[in-house]
Amino acid sequence: MPLWRIVLYVTDRNSVPFTDWYNHQDVKVRAMFSATLITLVGTPDWDDSDVEEFKALTGRDAGLGEIRFEVIHQEGPRQRKRQLRCLGIWPPDGNEFVLLNGLEKSGRVSIPVNAYTEAHRLKQQYGQGRGSVDEYFK
Repeated sequence: MPLWRIVLYVTDRNSVPFTDWYNHQDVKVRAMFSATLITLVGTPDWDDSDVEEFKALTGRDAGLGEIRFEVIHQEGPRQRKRQLRCLGIWPPDGNEFVLLNGLEKSGRVSIPVNAYTEAHRLKQQYGQGRGSVDEYFK
């Protein structure tokens, strides 16, 4: 039985920003995200320093957490490592993580560029009781 419940934030306009991002990802990204989630839902304490797949953000992004994983793509003789992040929040009432959106990190730049700003906007809407959540695993 999973220790964590993973849900999707559904806006009050019935859009699901995380799903919109996820549906534009290739099969390798989707598979690695699923594998990362399988690890995390069975992990009691995501804040443990040994848990590399999650990071609670600080500073201007405090209040957000990111599920972290990477995918290596073979491009001819070269390999390219893609750093991917899925942003979300975890309400204080239990082991639940609300997926807000996703992004790719390239150095200090995020793709899409406004991913963190958008996650804060979605977090604020969620905090105001706007929208709903839907189970990620069904």
